[in-house]
Amino acid sequence: MQLCSEGDEALFLGRVRLLDRQTVTSIDDAVDSLNRRLVWCPEDGCAVFNAADRAYYLLYRSGRREQALKRLGRLCDDASKDPRSPAVARMVRQDSLQGPPARGSFGASPTGVRQSSLAAQGLLQFPHEELPAMKRPSSRIPGGAEGQKLAQTPQSMCFATTVLKTKGTFSTTQTPLFPTFRTRKEMDNAKRSHTLLLEQDLTEPEKVRYGELTFVERLGKGEFGEVFRGLYLNKEVAIKQLFFDENMTELVVQDLAREIDSFRHLSHKRLVRFLGACLELPNLCLVTEYMPGGSLHHLLHVRRQKLPASHAMNMCIQIADGVSYLHSQTPTIVHRDLKSLNVVLDLSLNIKICDFGLTESMDRTHITKKNNGGSPRYMAPELFDSKTKITEKIDVWAMGCIFVEVCGGPLPYENITTLADLTKEMLINRRTPDIPDFILGSMREICSSCLSFHYEKRPSSRQAFEQLKAAKRASREVKLTLTA
Repeated sequence: MQLCSEGDEALFLGRVRLLDRQTVTSIDDAVDSLNRRLVWCPEDGCAVFNAADRAYYLLYRSGRREQALKRLGRLCDDASKDPRSPAVARMVRQDSLQGPPARGSFGASPTGVRQSSLAAQGLLQFPHEELPAMKRPSSRIPGGAEGQKLAQTPQSMCFATTVLKTKGTFSTTQTPLFPTFRTRKEMDNAKRSHTLLLEQDLTEPEKVRYGELTFVERLGKGEFGEVFRGLYLNKEVAIKQLFFDENMTELVVQDLAREIDSFRHLSHKRLVRFLGACLELPNLCLVTEYMPGGSLHHLLHVRRQKLPASHAMNMCIQIADGVSYLHSQTPTIVHRDLKSLNVVLDLSLNIKICDFGLTESMDRTHITKKNNGGSPRYMAPELFDSKTKITEKIDVWAMGCIFVEVCGGPLPYENITTLADLTKEMLINRRTPDIPDFILGSMREICSSCLSFHYEKRPSSRQAFEQLKAAKRASREVKLTLTA
C-alpha cells in the first residue's frame, strides 16, 4: 500500500484522512496504531489502498465499525469483513471499475497503480459539483499528463505491501463513498451537524460564545489559522481561530475535533490547559491558557538567548516530564509534532507543551511550506522508512532534538533545506542531528541516546526524565564538593 502523492493525503477520498502521513508495516499494525492513537484519524475510520490485491480497505476504530460504514455510505457489507482482524473491511475491487476520471475527483492514484481506480468512477467526488473542491490549494494535483506524472512519483513515506486473504463476496456498487450535497441547504445542515457533534462532547463551561472573546494581539499566522492573545471572562488567554471557508468545512472541523479530543481530558503542569472552544460557524476557535513568555524557539533562535547550564537542565527536565505524562496515558498519547515552537514559556521561563499544528507556522522548523504533517526536521528516521514500526519513541527523538537546542545547539539539520535532502541524509547517510562538542557529560549521553537511529535503543520518556534528574543531582553534588 502506498499513500497518495505527498500533500494530498489529508484530502484522500475527500472527507477521510489517510493515517495522517504515518508509516505502518501491515494492516494489523495500522489498526493497532489507530486504536492506541499512535496515528490520528479524525473520523471513526479511514481508507487505505492495498497494492497486493488492488483493493481499498476501510480501517476503523475498535467498536466503531457501524459508524465508520455509515460515514462511508455503507459500501462494505457484512460478508466483506476481514476474518483476520475485527477492524478491517474490504471495500471495492479496484480492477472491477473502468472508465475515465470523473469531474471533481483527484484523478490521482497510488504509486505504480494505473488510474482505473475509485477515482475513475467518480467515487472520490466532492460534496457539491458546482462548488470548488474542498482542498488546500497548494496541494491539489493538476489534471492531465502532468497530474499523472505527479501521482506516480514515488514518495518516501508509504505503507508496506501486505497480502490479505479475504472471504466473502465483495460489493462492486458504484454508490459514491460519501453522500453528495444537492443543495446549499443540505450543505448547511451538514455543517450544523458537525458542530453539534463536537458540542455534545463539551461541558457547559467549555462552550465559548464568540461574543465573549476579545482579540488583543496576533501572535502567529499560518496556512490554516491564526493565534491571538486575547481576553475571555476577564482572563488573558490564547485564542486559535481557524480560517473558515464553507467549501473546506470538513477539514476545518476535523482539525478542530482533533485538537479538542487531544487536550481537553489532559491535566498536567507541563501541558497548556484547555479552557474551551467556540463552535459558532464561521467562527471556529480554540481557547487555551496563555503563556506570556512566547515560544522556546523564539527565545533560542530569534532572541538568541543563551541559557545557564542549570536553567537548561531544568527546561529539559520539564519537557521530559510533560512528554512522560502523555506517554503514560491509556491508551498512549503521542504528541507527534514536538518542536521548540510547540514549547511555550511563562515569565520565569518555565515550560509547557502545546500544539499549534493547525496554524502551520512556516518558520525555519518547516522545510517546505507544503508540509501538512509533523515538522520534518524533528521527525524520527522510522517516519521516513516504511519497514519500521511507529511507536511513541518518535516523541523521544524529537525531545532529543529540543534538548540540543536548549543546551545551545542548532536546529536539527539546520543547513538542509529540502525534504529530499533530509531523507537522503537520514536513510542513506544515516546522519543524526549535530550535537555540538560543548555539550558534555551526562547531558551529551542523554541527547545521544534519545537520537539513536534504532527506536528500541532510545530511552522511554520516563527513563529520560529520570536520567535528567539524576544528572542534575550529580551536578549539584559536584558544585557542593568544589565549594566545600
